Amino acid sequence: MMRRSHQIPRIAFLLGAAGALPFLALAAATVLAPPPYSFTAEILLTGYGIAILSFMGGVHWGLAMRDGRAAQYGVSVLVALYAWPALLLGTAGGWLYLAAGFVLLFGFDAWVERRDWTTAWYLRLRLPLSLAAAGSLAVAALLR
Repeated sequence: MMRRSHQIPRIAFLLGAAGALPFLALAAATVLAPPPYSFTAEILLTGYGIAILSFMGGVHWGLAMRDGRAAQYGVSVLVALYAWPALLLGTAGGWLYLAAGFVLLFGFDAWVERRDWTTAWYLRLRLPLSLAAAGSLAVAALLR
């Protein structure tokens, strides 16, 4: 069981917010920037989405290393395997696929939180970050 502090550590908040900025900026660039910059932003948004979704799955690997929970080991690997095919789905399709991945992973995070397998603040941090990631990807897909 994790220590149940309810306050989001400042460093986690700042780094999480910094990690959301590329989603917002790249999604805007895919819609607003002229070619070839918009094309570059499309590639970067897809790659960043895959990397961050995989990273978020990796959080569960770290938790599982401490507590040995098979569900978290499994999900950590499945998230990376899920994210990778976004490269094959085309730009808008890949972004919607990744957005769905962030929503699904948030659901698992909520399940984990209800079992006290993480800190008390983790889900409160994940909600706005998941909304920023999934929302940016979805908006870019719909406006592209």
